Amino acid sequence: MGAPPPLAPAGGGVGGAARRRGGRLGGGGRRRHGGSPLRPPRPAHRPLRHRRRRARLRLVGGAPRHRGPRHGRAPGRVAAEPRGADPGDEHCRRGHRLRSSGDTRGRGSGVRCHPHCRGGGRAGGAPRPGRPDSPDAVTTVADLLELAASRLSTRPGGPSPRAEGRFLLARLLGRDESWLLAHGDAAVSAEEAARYHAWVERRAAGEPAHYIVGTCPFWGREFVVTPAALIPRPETELIVQFLLASPPPRGARILDVGTGSGCLAVTLALELPGSPVVATDRSLPALALARHNARRHTAPLHLVLADLGGPLAGGWGVVTANLPYIPTAALATLPPEVRYFEPPVALDGGADGLAVVLALLDDLPRLLAAGGTALVELGEGQADRAAAHARHRGLEEAGRLRDAAGVERVLVLRRPR
Repeated sequence: MGAPPPLAPAGGGVGGAARRRGGRLGGGGRRRHGGSPLRPPRPAHRPLRHRRRRARLRLVGGAPRHRGPRHGRAPGRVAAEPRGADPGDEHCRRGHRLRSSGDTRGRGSGVRCHPHCRGGGRAGGAPRPGRPDSPDAVTTVADLLELAASRLSTRPGGPSPRAEGRFLLARLLGRDESWLLAHGDAAVSAEEAARYHAWVERRAAGEPAHYIVGTCPFWGREFVVTPAALIPRPETELIVQFLLASPPPRGARILDVGTGSGCLAVTLALELPGSPVVATDRSLPALALARHNARRHTAPLHLVLADLGGPLAGGWGVVTANLPYIPTAALATLPPEVRYFEPPVALDGGADGLAVVLALLDDLPRLLAAGGTALVELGEGQADRAAAHARHRGLEEAGRLRDAAGVERVLVLRRPR
């Protein structure tokens, strides 16, 4: 196909000749009434500059632009100030002025502008003050404690919601719980209130309070705790109490098997400075946590990655152990904060709960020095079977330690001289 013929200049060419002759345009051209003939037909394509301009009009702010008051303004564009608005008026996220409701507390009043606004109603989408779950609504110690009491629920065998709320707030503010009770009208900053609100929500979801605050007390010291190890229990302090009441000979070496957070090994290293302490665990994250706690308390502690005491030589004057002793079938019945948050490897003791404990008892005659003592923490109803297994391995039962609930919690064994 050849190129199209060039257009004739204005006032000349075929069109001009036809006007001068008063005849018709060549090729079927028509003449307007009292005017000039029609312009040549437009090309089938538009120039590129027009297409670019239409594309810019269609895509404003990255989305099709809708017109009309019901659709608000285009995303990405700054809404104009409503006509007649005062600079101090409240506005929603679309820029509409909120209707007055007599509430002068400022942003976040919770008043909607009109039913068709899709700007979220409240300016910035802020929560409504005055609601019990809003950190903006509480500014004093008493308000925060009331918030915790309303959000937390009572758990069987656990502390009351108010006691848990006091524990969390005392840790947050660095105060004693008695100070909270005496200073209920003390002001709390917005940052502290927001952090406390987050803590309460985590506790309401079942997370252990000690994991939330990051520490747990054991024998008068604060230990860092993480989900890498079990949270220290008061029952384990029975082992410390027994060894302080009947201390081993000076210089006797102490082995803590399955140290976890290191709370027991660190405590023994500090309370019995004349006895070197070694701690083992088969979990690297748990050993890292134990090392952190040892450095935190400047305790002389040697850590070994091992399963029980397998790679270590014998001759230990004292062996302590808080091993997994929960039967596998009973894990599903544990409280949610234990079942879902604490490490299962530190809880599961096998079908009968004694699989790991009995493995240690089999190795105690080799690990203990002559006359050495072993203290093994057990679950409820496990002391009789563990003691019978130890006697079968040539160990002597030296006693049983009961916890506050009367459960035989710690079995004391000795290797004969």
